[in-house]
Amino acid sequence: MIWLQRKDCASCAVWEWLKADSWKRCSPIVRELSEIENDGISNMLGINTERLNKIVEMMRDDLGWITDDMRIKSWQKWQSVAVKTADADRHYIKYWKDRTKDEGEPEVPAALKHDSFSIAWEEYKKYRANNRWKPLMAMSVERKWRELAEWGLEGAIESINQTIKHGWQGLFKPQSIISKNKDASVWEKTQKLKLVEESMKELKGRFFMGDHTSKWDASEEAQAAKKTYLSLKEKSKALRKEIID
Repeated sequence: MIWLQRKDCASCAVWEWLKADSWKRCSPIVRELSEIENDGISNMLGINTERLNKIVEMMRDDLGWITDDMRIKSWQKWQSVAVKTADADRHYIKYWKDRTKDEGEPEVPAALKHDSFSIAWEEYKKYRANNRWKPLMAMSVERKWRELAEWGLEGAIESINQTIKHGWQGLFKPQSIISKNKDASVWEKTQKLKLVEESMKELKGRFFMGDHTSKWDASEEAQAAKKTYLSLKEKSKALRKEIID
């Protein structure tokens, strides 16, 4: 195979396709292709039909990888490797399904036992699923709920809402709690700075028409947004100074 890779990459692609096609059909025989199939497979492999046929002939006549009766040589070996790989994938999926089933659903903390939190949490799960992120294991959910409970019902819901709003993956301390904490850590100040900058970007996207504040839209709503933007800009500078200091 190494020799073939150096000599002709197209031949490697054809060989891999032949093995895969035979494995799917559970047959070592290289099937005879119709004109339409031949054309379609050739296009998929990036070659023309004439070259495809010549490569198959070379594997039969020169390399001996295909027997005279058009059977893939050592097909059982290729099949056993593919079957082992497929079985390993199935066992892996079953393992995680069983593990999730065994862990069960964690107990919601008393502070979060409310319909509003249940609705917010379901939205967060759908949000993660839409982004194709890995589902949270029961143990992770339990620990995250404990952390959310420390922020109270409103704080927990605010944390979920701000994550969905800003496109984050995890859940972080809500902005309202960070604002109250004068002795916030560098990490918390950084999170607050992110929220401020996200708000600035949102205002720019809606009303900012150029590279300078003089380019704001002349409408009353845009001018009000400009004042908010400038206020946020000052907060951003102050936060950056605090983080650096």
